[in-house]
Amino acid sequence: MKTNEFYNPATSISLEGSLKSVRESITAHDIFKIFKLFSAAIGLPHFIVITGNGAGVRNESRSYVLTNFPNPVLNFCIENDLFGESRFFQRLQDGALPLAGSISEYLGDTPGETEALKYIVDSGIDSFTCVPVKGPHDTEARILYGGNRPLPDHAEMAEIAYLSMHAFNKLQFTLGEEVSAEKNPLTPRETDCLRLSATGLSAREVAAALDMAVHTVNYHIANATVKTRAKNKTHAVAEAIRHGWLNQKRSSA
Repeated sequence: MKTNEFYNPATSISLEGSLKSVRESITAHDIFKIFKLFSAAIGLPHFIVITGNGAGVRNESRSYVLTNFPNPVLNFCIENDLFGESRFFQRLQDGALPLAGSISEYLGDTPGETEALKYIVDSGIDSFTCVPVKGPHDTEARILYGGNRPLPDHAEMAEIAYLSMHAFNKLQFTLGEEVSAEKNPLTPRETDCLRLSATGLSAREVAAALDMAVHTVNYHIANATVKTRAKNKTHAVAEAIRHGWLNQKRSSA
């Protein structure tokens, strides 16, 4: 990958080196580190991988797999469903090709979302690149990179898309492995409750989806909040997303 003024020499990595790291990766954490280094190298140091099946990433099919978004920003995005049914995210996910732009350009064009988007911009994330990818079993995803830099050119966009596709495919294979209780402290039910909560469902809606009582859902979420050392449900969801626990396959308890 070419070097330009947006690259940090301390973290810059080549496309060839990144692909080699992807091939040699074994765990989801390995892929997380690759995304982290790569996103810093392209001047968009924050990333989130959002998966879903079918013709888009919407509602109950949506799952946050990996991210290094700052906790306050991630919590805010979850609470305001910015990666869900917001008009801003709908525009990002409707295209079949990588898209780069500035969140500032959307201010005023998305009624009811201006203040929320302004918060993201004020947090230092204005520029974005959104890459649609497809993995094994037709799993679709959007990989969103964010930061504050001018738009990448066509050659750089092609390299970002190429690395993203390979990294996501390897990520899907690593997430298909069984996860030990030592790595993931959450039970299957706690994971289910947090995963559905991450899509914006209320405790009552989660209870209906899982065919359990509301107080049981609250019990599982409370346990998950303690295990993730979180301050509240939203924080617990953010921590589970950050560790990749919401997309790991677990044996039923």
